[in-house]
Amino acid sequence: MDATITLYLLAIYIHILATVLWVGYSLFWTVLIGPLGRTVAPQQADHLLGLLRRALWPPMAIPVAYRLTLPGFGWVTLAILGLTGTLIALIGGIALPQYRRLFAIKLGLVFVLVLCHYWIAQRPTPKRIYLTMIVTLCVVGTSALLVR
Repeated sequence: MDATITLYLLAIYIHILATVLWVGYSLFWTVLIGPLGRTVAPQQADHLLGLLRRALWPPMAIPVAYRLTLPGFGWVTLAILGLTGTLIALIGGIALPQYRRLFAIKLGLVFVLVLCHYWIAQRPTPKRIYLTMIVTLCVVGTSALLVR
């Protein structure tokens, strides 16, 4: 097999794995953290969210020096998605002209997703968390349309 094809396939596999991690990360925020503001007092919610943002992840599987905060995990995942997505686009290209517009829409949504994650990393609120999940689903949807 050609080295370029091998690199391309490896980038696709890593991109899919990172996508699964990102969607799981977004679901964690949406399902567990989003409703927090409605179930506890605002001061308690802010305190708990502050603890969550500073907590190191994963708790036991990796030595302390290599652990990430929860927002840090999100940034690493987004960086991997960006690098592998760029590699996939450079090697594979956009073969059919009718998909270029959809690809541009996906890139715009990815930019919005990065902004959403920045807002969550600064101060997570239910609206920001739910917006991030909606944008995540839109990016996954446009990605599915691109590979069909």
